[in-house]
Amino acid sequence: MTQIYLPTHPAATITVEQFADYWGVKCRIVYHLISKGALPAVKIGRSYRILTEDARAFGRVDDDASTPDPRTARRINTTG
Repeated sequence: MTQIYLPTHPAATITVEQFADYWGVKCRIVYHLISKGALPAVKIGRSYRILTEDARAFGRVDDDASTPDPRTARRINTTG
């Protein structure tokens, strides 16, 4: 798969695999973020597409602390 560079990526959408590759996480983390509503995505057939603008905005630091960093999203509570 060709690696993308989000700031200049011309396409309107990217795949889960491209998002995972860009952020350095596994695809299952991206699917988890989508299912929890932390990452907006559109389901097309059997796959998801993420708007490039949403992918770019995902890592931005702003006042909305509800958007998790995908690198920390893989930390699952193992106590209990």
